[in-house]
Amino acid sequence: MDHITPPFHADPAHAFVVEVLRTGLMLADLVADLLESTPAGAFPGEDTGDVLVSMLAGTVRPAVEAAGAGTVEACTALLGALGAALGTAVGSGEHREPALVTFVVSASSITALGVSSAFWGLLAGLALLVLQRFGAVRAVSPRERAL
Repeated sequence: MDHITPPFHADPAHAFVVEVLRTGLMLADLVADLLESTPAGAFPGEDTGDVLVSMLAGTVRPAVEAAGAGTVEACTALLGALGAALGTAVGSGEHREPALVTFVVSASSITALGVSSAFWGLLAGLALLVLQRFGAVRAVSPRERAL
């Protein structure tokens, strides 16, 4: 995977969200690939997911130690708060997809016609919400997704 440098953004909060999303998606993809390619029984008596998380923790340990415990604890708390806020925003069944579309498009740094991604995110989320309300698009419940 090629490293893609996100565009510079003057708003540090926006840049932080973009980096968290980019890094989170990369790590999720990495773990999914490792889980798929790990042979059955590779870690007898251990959960493969736990082993992979321990491996990732070992990989980032030098960076964590260099940053210092206080910085890492503050960043971990910030990520927890960000995750909780996003979970609350997308937690409602009928509003989950529009909220997620709004968040992703707003964080994308898209600028079109001289208008920033915040506007396009709001427009995309509202459009999806309207389509859902008028039945053109149906929200899928977590129970239906599992089937």
